[in-house]
Amino acid sequence: MMSDPDRARELRVVMKRADAGVFMPLLQEGFIVRCKTGITIEDLLREDFGIARDYMEKRLSTVFLDGQCIDDIDSAIVHGGAVLALSSAMPGLVGATLRRKGILASMRASITHRGQTGQAVSAGEGFVTIKLFNVLAGELGPVFLARGIYVKAAGMKDFLQKRGGPFWSAISRTIFDGRQIDREKLPDALGDEAGALIMLRLAAP
Repeated sequence: MMSDPDRARELRVVMKRADAGVFMPLLQEGFIVRCKTGITIEDLLREDFGIARDYMEKRLSTVFLDGQCIDDIDSAIVHGGAVLALSSAMPGLVGATLRRKGILASMRASITHRGQTGQAVSAGEGFVTIKLFNVLAGELGPVFLARGIYVKAAGMKDFLQKRGGPFWSAISRTIFDGRQIDREKLPDALGDEAGALIMLRLAAP
């Protein structure tokens, strides 16, 4: 069972935004954000995260909402607890088939989102899981990291234990629960309690 994000402990990482790509494995695996819910994907990304409409049109080639392909991000509604996966253009036939509004979209009709059915979803605030793939992890990762993302403590501990010199050289300081902590002590401090969450936030040097 997942812990309450409001009770998550905070890990603040001081580094340049340009180096945030070192967190790509975490961003691809999926992270939780507190955000508006009951609104369209486009409104969520634009209003809540400040992502320009022009960027979305040019870079968000493939979008999945709860495992279904999205063609129109201006009509698909994001509800609390949803999983939203974002990717730029992928190569080959698979990439062409999954592409938003692509000419091969009919080939994946069985996994294409058909719009909201049943009762309308009320707008509010909740938590959504987001996954960023390929170049979007580097381009949009800093946006989400600066705001703060929630990841499993056990997953964060495992991630840090596997990082080498290039990762740590990109980080100026690590601050856990308001106190600076040495990187050698950080994994153990995070713990690995089942379901526990860490709020990871990027801070400028």
